[in-house]
Amino acid sequence: MTEYAVVVCGRCGFARLVVAGTGKSRCTHCGYTIDISRAIKHFTGSAREAREVVFRLNASGISNSGKKTGSKRRDVRSFLSKHSVFTIEEFAAYFETSNQEAERRIESLLDQGNVLRKDKDHFEVVR
Repeated sequence: MTEYAVVVCGRCGFARLVVAGTGKSRCTHCGYTIDISRAIKHFTGSAREAREVVFRLNASGISNSGKKTGSKRRDVRSFLSKHSVFTIEEFAAYFETSNQEAERRIESLLDQGNVLRKDKDHFEVVR
């Protein structure tokens, strides 16, 4: 049985479904090439379950799907443009998610070179 994974685009933050173990995939939202082997997998398992995770991530505002949570657009680019230095707690509060999920997303931003670790508890946006 084929195993699927959910990854988030490093450029636009859009979540998508990919076949686990695939080398690279192009983001269907912005066209960015995602290195699947380096990307954080938010889920691995069946296609049906993975589709549900993609929908939840994109609908929750964690990703840059163009959807809104309340009256405030909650996408990564918007957050980074407003916060030059931030903590995991601030990131989690903005996206209304757990600190653990926020930490996973920040690690992805670190891997992509969008954010630098300023010290143990603070992160700085690369401009």
